[in-house]
Amino acid sequence: MQELSCRERERADLLELARFRVSELERAQLVSGEDEDLGRERTVLANASKLAGTALEAEQLLYGSDGGVTDTVARTEVKLAEAAAIDPNLAMRSR
Repeated sequence: MQELSCRERERADLLELARFRVSELERAQLVSGEDEDLGRERTVLANASKLAGTALEAEQLLYGSDGGVTDTVARTEVKLAEAAAIDPNLAMRSR
């Protein structure tokens, strides 16, 4: 009789543990693919200084005082406009 009572208590404890685990999983509001998203976010955060550095370098290449890309594009537009003033067919092609 005592053994039966002990088993019933163990069963009740296991059932309570299972209910607790289910409750915890429901409250966690897990989303499919969340592990992969978190892994990608972890990679980005771990490389934040490298990302900032490369963004700064890219900005310097675009807008740098030593003839960045924006200066080159502006000079190219001027030259194309000069050519289009001579030959109007070039104006249509450059757009």
